Amino acid sequence: YWLPANVERRSLAHRRRDLVRLGRKVGLTLRSVVIWSLFLYVVGTPAQRALVQMQLAILTVGGMLGLAHAPTAALRVALVATVPACLVYLAVDGVAALPVVALLLIVSGTMLVIALGYHADFVAFELSRQQLVRRERMAARLAAANFEQASRDALTGGLNRRAILARVTHELARHRPGKEKLPWLALADLDGFKHINDTYG
Repeated sequence: YWLPANVERRSLAHRRRDLVRLGRKVGLTLRSVVIWSLFLYVVGTPAQRALVQMQLAILTVGGMLGLAHAPTAALRVALVATVPACLVYLAVDGVAALPVVALLLIVSGTMLVIALGYHADFVAFELSRQQLVRRERMAARLAAANFEQASRDALTGGLNRRAILARVTHELARHRPGKEKLPWLALADLDGFKHINDTYG
């Protein structure tokens, strides 16, 4: 569902809804995993507790990094996983859990700052990309308008002499003898037309 090719097919409004839903789904899924893990922590041996601590630390760090594009979801990961885990560690192990709790809080805070910074950089990059696309479109429109002005006669709207000669040159260049008829151009010369044109426009 989240492969870039599949995401591109959805509208912007749909993608925004997906990101909002992602935060909710992450919160629900993570709560169930954290509750299950902490239950195992309470009933486990010291070696099993160490494994649960490692699992929750990896889940928290990986979740925040993986969800850096959705800062609310990354914040939920930090809160839902870190806060209950620290409380249970302190309740079960007491003072012996302080180094683990301190390390978990420091790592979670650091990863959250990185995720939020990554998101801010991504948003700034996307806004500058959109601005660049708008400028390119405007430049293309201006170039097309300039080309139209340079190749059309202002009075009649027809092709001017330069555009007609360029078109004839192009047609002659792409002509293949024997396969198609030779392009042609008919010229009509009106005597005295310049005087009429200069007088009446």
